Amino acid sequence: MKQTTLMVEELSDRIRRPRLSSIKNILDYSRSTQMVKTSIVGYVKISIN
Repeated sequence: MKQTTLMVEELSDRIRRPRLSSIKNILDYSRSTQMVKTSIVGYVKISIN
């Protein structure tokens, strides 16, 4: 019984971990795109002036 519960816990951990990392990846990606957008906007403002 103990072995099966350990296996189930390990599996749930493995299922949970990629999801967390993918959420983190999405957050990092959105942050980087926001930075790119703001830098482009700043560059456009500078070139207009």
